[in-house]
Amino acid sequence: MKRCFMLLSVFLLSSCAQFTDMVSYRINESQLEQLILQQAEKQQPAVSIMGFSVPLEITSLTAEIGPEQTDIVRLQAGFNLPIEVFGRSYPVALNLGVEGAPMYDGNEKAVYVRRLNVVNSSINAGGYSGSLTGLNGQVLEILDEFMSQQPVYRLDPNDRTQQLLMQVPLSLTVEEGALRISPAR
Repeated sequence: MKRCFMLLSVFLLSSCAQFTDMVSYRINESQLEQLILQQAEKQQPAVSIMGFSVPLEITSLTAEIGPEQTDIVRLQAGFNLPIEVFGRSYPVALNLGVEGAPMYDGNEKAVYVRRLNVVNSSINAGGYSGSLTGLNGQVLEILDEFMSQQPVYRLDPNDRTQQLLMQVPLSLTVEEGALRISPAR
């Protein structure tokens, strides 16, 4: 009887461990890029320049998850700001690289990127091309506020795997090239 109980216990424990490994959700870099682009399209972000609201068009986006075996997400984005003043168009191109730590919020069932750092920034406008290093602090404040309110990923209750995951406490692991959401151990 004691031996049967021990075997049953070992079986259940190994089943739980295998279940934890089986039921996880992985978000790779291209999926993350698509999710961010979809959110930006829905949000139609705009910036305020000298009192004018200017639409912010994302022209390119590259995501790196866990580069050089780190626990960060690095995003490199290109933006176009079509500024029109007094009937004249002034195209402004911005390039911005940021990195931050992805975190899972169990209440929101979503992944956010926090603790942002600006890696690089540049502008190309009206014949001027240069760095925006002096504005990095202001850019970081705007991005930090935006990213604290906008998750980069929200679990989908219509997906069966994600639906199962939503029933238990979860943890987020950064792997090279992907984020893995799995039951907390």
